[in-house]
Amino acid sequence: MKKYTKSIAMVVTGLACSALTSTAALSPLTPGGAGVTPPAIGSLAGGTQVGTTLTSTYSFGSGADQGTIQSLVYSGVTANTLGGLTFAYIITVTAGDISAVGLSTFPLANILVGTIAGGTASSSADFTAGGTVNFHWVPSVLTAGTPTEVIVGTSATGYQVGAAVPLDTYPGSVGVPAYVPVPEPTTVVAGALMLLPFGMGAIRSLRKDRTT
Repeated sequence: MKKYTKSIAMVVTGLACSALTSTAALSPLTPGGAGVTPPAIGSLAGGTQVGTTLTSTYSFGSGADQGTIQSLVYSGVTANTLGGLTFAYIITVTAGDISAVGLSTFPLANILVGTIAGGTASSSADFTAGGTVNFHWVPSVLTAGTPTEVIVGTSATGYQVGAAVPLDTYPGSVGVPAYVPVPEPTTVVAGALMLLPFGMGAIRSLRKDRTT
């Protein structure tokens, strides 16, 4: 009986640890802020895939670096405390290696980043003022073999096709199609408000020209 009770306790403990791993906190990033080391989580617990998987093939450096980048979008991911869509990117290097991947464009005030445990962990991630999310593998590189999955949690409720750019020492890398968030309504309104002074200035100039 004691052995049976002990076995049950071990199973319960294991399940609890698994749950904690799958809902581990992601790291927040803001545009132009300091980079972070993306934490690894066990899975996209609670998530439901939205739409289809977008698979893009890249090749640069005269074919020295090749691979695929799959984009997936999920709703309801527990680890995404921003409450919106979570974007997952499965990177598979088939030849050569890459040192970074840039994801453009994320027109958001803040995001959460992480990786799915099992692949080569990203050494750091940053979020540029221009809205590009970068995952780096430095000083190590991402080589051919086991796929690596990086994730970006957002508050966005819509998505569209943007670009993912794999980077390495070889020149010639170009962006390939990848899912990114649709700008939030507040972001669009803020952008429009920023343009108002230019519009008012143009109107004044037209009126001035008509009166002279």
